[in-house]
Amino acid sequence: MSKIKEIKISNLILFVIITMLFIWRLGYELHKAELVFYGLVFSVFISKIFQKYSKSIKKEN
Repeated sequence: MSKIKEIKISNLILFVIITMLFIWRLGYELHKAELVFYGLVFSVFISKIFQKYSKSIKKEN
């Protein structure tokens, strides 16, 4: 695996962790139903990113 791919993966993981912490912090201020909704939207968003990223890796190989 090249260094560029490793950097992309580590940046993506860092982004996921920061966003999850941000959503968790919002949980104190929002109702639980809203938090569940934001969690669902976030998980769908992350799965789309991983699908695009895995497709780009397959194209390079």
